[in-house]
Amino acid sequence: MDKCEVINEIYENLEDNKIYFQEFYENHRKLLRYAASRYTSDPELLQDLMQDALERLMRNVATLRRMNPAKTASYLCTTVKSVYIDHCRRRSASEQPLENQVLETLGAHADPMDYGAKWDTHILRSRLGE
Repeated sequence: MDKCEVINEIYENLEDNKIYFQEFYENHRKLLRYAASRYTSDPELLQDLMQDALERLMRNVATLRRMNPAKTASYLCTTVKSVYIDHCRRRSASEQPLENQVLETLGAHADPMDYGAKWDTHILRSRLGE
């Protein structure tokens, strides 16, 4: 089934899909929370992961409906994992370069040469991941 056929199926069965997804959520919300909590203990990130996973699952409701019910739990957990990986990729892509992080730590207008050993220690710890 190509993308256009899937989209047409979703629109044709919009009300049925809505009812199905509400039932799906009711039946799987505890699993969704558990799956997301495996990746974070931060309540805010937990909610973001759950919401993003639900949005992704909602976009694939036609796939969910055709899926063997025994496999839906695995599909949900895999979706949460993918959402978490995407979150980590976005976060690492938006991080500042090391030099900016160090200057921010030492002071906005700091000259690294003024800090001597402190600067060297900070650079070594940053590179070692400490």
